[in-house]
Amino acid sequence: EQADQGIALDSANLFAHWIKARLLLHLGNKSALDGEIAALKAAIRELGGLDGRWFLYHLQGEIALQKQNFNRAIESFRKALDLKPQDRSFYLTALGKAYEEAGKLSEALKQYDAALEFNPNNAHAAFAIASTYEKSGQQVKAKGAYKRALEIWSEADEGIAEIDIARDKISTLRI
Repeated sequence: EQADQGIALDSANLFAHWIKARLLLHLGNKSALDGEIAALKAAIRELGGLDGRWFLYHLQGEIALQKQNFNRAIESFRKALDLKPQDRSFYLTALGKAYEEAGKLSEALKQYDAALEFNPNNAHAAFAIASTYEKSGQQVKAKGAYKRALEIWSEADEGIAEIDIARDKISTLRI
């Protein structure tokens, strides 16, 4: 509803189009998603230049990731990063996830590290680096990273699944 309100106020509101498209992707509403991607592309054309294209490239990366087309996802996230988006840490985290899901754990760790360099309070990157350390057999680093993720989320609302997972991992990881 808020994305729709933002679009109603400004049809070229790239952020609102991007949020709406991400929700439609998450909900699996392919036909509405296609329409929203077209609306996002039209808004980008209306604004001109390169600003905001990172939203489209990120969305294309998420779609490719959902289809397990890892190389295309990595390519799309890299294109978004090449445009120097405002929240670089977010896009580095997305790129790290693509590498992680592709089984390229050392490259995923590099991207998560870079995301945390830009924003040390990126809880999603902290959690992702913890799970990647765990997958790569680095239990000590994993436990420390899970603790860091919990520190970042210390004032978060209840209901974030990663918080419960991190708590469980801290108590069960063998070091």
